[in-house]
Amino acid sequence: MTARYATWASIALILTACNRLDAGKVNGSAKTNNPYATADISHFMEGMDATFVFLDVQRNIEVVHNPERAKTRFSPCSTFKIPNSLVALETGVMQGAQSEISWDKTKYPKQPFWDDIQKNNGLNWETDHTLQSAFKNSCVWCYMEIAERIGTERMQTFVDRFGYGNRDISSGKWPFWLESSLQISAKEQVAFLKRFVLNELGLSQKTIREGRSVFKREQKGASVLYAKTGSGNNIGWFVGFVEKEDNKYVFVFNMGGNYKIIAAKRISVSMELLGELGVWPVK
Repeated sequence: MTARYATWASIALILTACNRLDAGKVNGSAKTNNPYATADISHFMEGMDATFVFLDVQRNIEVVHNPERAKTRFSPCSTFKIPNSLVALETGVMQGAQSEISWDKTKYPKQPFWDDIQKNNGLNWETDHTLQSAFKNSCVWCYMEIAERIGTERMQTFVDRFGYGNRDISSGKWPFWLESSLQISAKEQVAFLKRFVLNELGLSQKTIREGRSVFKREQKGASVLYAKTGSGNNIGWFVGFVEKEDNKYVFVFNMGGNYKIIAAKRISVSMELLGELGVWPVK
């Protein structure tokens, strides 16, 4: 356990290209039919090695910035807490958003690096959690425990069903979603989230309802944001979807570089981009 926690420490310490926006396409039709064609996000992403993929689900319009990076696979890191939560709910490992996870201090002892992580990111791992609070606090030990209860065979079945990235969870008990065997691209993240918002993952209505409760992050006016961050060595994610009136908008942002820069920009830049595209209130 000590060796694993030492590896975990190096990852957890960082836990918690820039051209005019490609206008995308509308089922192959002319760009003039694309309401996002005039959006310009170059000033938001200047100097960043980053990609942004946006999907207007109802109109089936996809907007892609830095398409080559959008196709490149990286570790999902804590963004895997989205499918992990769904599998936990669907299998009954967690009954709902308020299902409790008790902190076993022997199995998951506090590590010295926790203090810095919790202080710098406003997190709390040193307590019992519900599924909802574990997601909000990006609690690594919580989701290690959840994945263990699900089991490798069941987890593999769902990862295959979801078509999640390279589908490789072969790293075993060490979290396969943290700088390990599982890899996914921004385009694949969008495809997975699209299937979720369209209820195409074969999940029960209870799982969908409770999952949405877990993933909800913020509401502004008519726009509701469901999202999760993720961080690893030289990779930072912010992924999710926005519901506004009768439409849904899936988005995925990832960038490389120094963690402090990533942490400062991944959410703020994503929200500015969503504002530029008209799906999130600017003020």
